Amino acid sequence: MRTCSKCEIEKPEDCFSFLKKQGCYNSWCKDCIKAYCKKWVKNNSEKSTISHANWYKNNQAKAKNQAKRWSKNNPEKKKRHILKYQAKHPERIKAHQAVSYAIKTGKLTKKPCLMCGSTIKINAHHMDYSKPLNVIWLCKDHHKSICHKKDLTFYSAKRIV
Repeated sequence: MRTCSKCEIEKPEDCFSFLKKQGCYNSWCKDCIKAYCKKWVKNNSEKSTISHANWYKNNQAKAKNQAKRWSKNNPEKKKRHILKYQAKHPERIKAHQAVSYAIKTGKLTKKPCLMCGSTIKINAHHMDYSKPLNVIWLCKDHHKSICHKKDLTFYSAKRIV
């Protein structure tokens, strides 16, 4: 049994993180550390976002392995997440399915990325989900920068009709 120096509650040792570099247990329990981190992220959201983005950029392989491991260990949570997304965005799901079917049947063919000309990992980008087969072909990196970072400067480019 150990006493947390933050909440001053006596708890079993498995409620404390072991610090490998120091060779001892953390003085705060896991619950107090979690609460502190959650509060810090809330109060420093911009720093947190930048920090997470930098970590991901430098540890992409590790992040992907962690995500795969989480998906494998939490199939029910993953399924709930997918179902929640599908319920929230039915028009997107229908548009994605329409594009997949059109590619399989030959009605649509993948083209090089509109931004860089790459032919590797090409995605269909919908500017309007109500027009499911009206897409722009983008590589994975440009598609991510446009959709997730809301970088819409390319919409005004002359190349886009």
